[in-house]
Amino acid sequence: MLTDRTIKGFKPNPDKQFKKYDSDGLFMLITPAGGKLWRFRYLFNQKDNTIALGKYPEVSLLDARLKRDDCARLIAEGKDPADYKKSNFKINTSNANDVIAFENVALEWFEKNRTNWSEGYAFRTKRIILEDLASKLHKPINEIESPDVLRCLDSIEDRGTTETAIRARALCSRIFRYGVARGYCKSDPAAVLVGAIVPKPVVSMPAITEPKAVGRLLRNISKYDGFIVRHYLRFVAYVFLRPTEARLLEWTEIDWDKKMIEIPAEKMKMGLPLLVPMSDQVVALLTAMKAVTGRYKYVFASKVKANRSISDATALKALRLMGYKADEIVVHGFRSTASTNLYESRLWRGEVIERQLAHVERNKVVKAYNRALYIEERTEMMQWYADFLDDLMADRVRSIDSLESMRTRQTPPSIDTETDERAELARLTAKYHTTEAVQHQSVA
Repeated sequence: MLTDRTIKGFKPNPDKQFKKYDSDGLFMLITPAGGKLWRFRYLFNQKDNTIALGKYPEVSLLDARLKRDDCARLIAEGKDPADYKKSNFKINTSNANDVIAFENVALEWFEKNRTNWSEGYAFRTKRIILEDLASKLHKPINEIESPDVLRCLDSIEDRGTTETAIRARALCSRIFRYGVARGYCKSDPAAVLVGAIVPKPVVSMPAITEPKAVGRLLRNISKYDGFIVRHYLRFVAYVFLRPTEARLLEWTEIDWDKKMIEIPAEKMKMGLPLLVPMSDQVVALLTAMKAVTGRYKYVFASKVKANRSISDATALKALRLMGYKADEIVVHGFRSTASTNLYESRLWRGEVIERQLAHVERNKVVKAYNRALYIEERTEMMQWYADFLDDLMADRVRSIDSLESMRTRQTPPSIDTETDERAELARLTAKYHTTEAVQHQSVA
């Protein structure tokens, strides 16, 4: 597949034109004069056809792919893209305010907003507009009513894509509100459909939580042949990060002196940074990894493309090769393994476990120093859990007496989590300002 970087690197051949292929019939024609022209090759009525989709960079790679998808949609409807382009692609501008189509308004709204989005988000948004909304809302925008939109959403839900249907309703509402502001329509018929599509209940990720089964899993991982994948799975088991947060770990995010990993906010699901105390086992594991991938950006660098991390599919494939089925465990399931066993140990307060799992309401804890809440207890917990997993892997079960002795240690009662967090924040703030004052005195 093409990328903007490779396209910019294409040099013309002064003697002849040549082609560079993207995917699904889309290719670029590079002329001797240096022109870079998009073409789409397709089969219609058992005849090979090619249609022009514009010139690069006026038509970007993303736009070319979207145009290709438009053509594929027409072919699926029994229409020749070449004929449709000649007769129907142009907007009828006579009485435009009266007969303007939903698709025209949607694409106008899209173009005004796309500069604020990532390329991936723009691609997904335009696909929903064209494939899910405009393909069914054929009426002029000022004639579309709530039942029309609901039928469109029902057809999306019938495919088994409930979340897409919910996103499509919200997207539809934004387009109609834009239409109202521009005078294309009088109201937003999608607004009254909030709740019309019921989200499916959240299904827990498959996970292995029973201690003996966890021990077998860890032994199987330790025998897996792939060095990077083996260490990645062990790392996820020890630190129970979300898979994306773990596999995109960078060497610059590790503080060896403090034995701490800091995941930046932009990588976290909840948009808040997370501190991960490193147990002795994690330090040893990452030290071994550094000898292999230390010169690359990512700790768990891909063996195929070292400038990228390993993929989720690679780790899942490893679990399947070990004999575990999709309904038994996924990589995300290590979080449930940790949560279940930490709670069942009755050694750790719930808010401490949840904080390390990064289960935090973003609007509730956006304060200074929040990343360090309960850090001492979290550090102790992470070392205990790593030792616990090692015991399970060695088929050693800790005695009830040893667990009970640990349970007798003094831990503050968990009565009011919010009050507890405020107290911890106050303590950390005071500690910070005391340190700062001492530094100022020494400078003076």
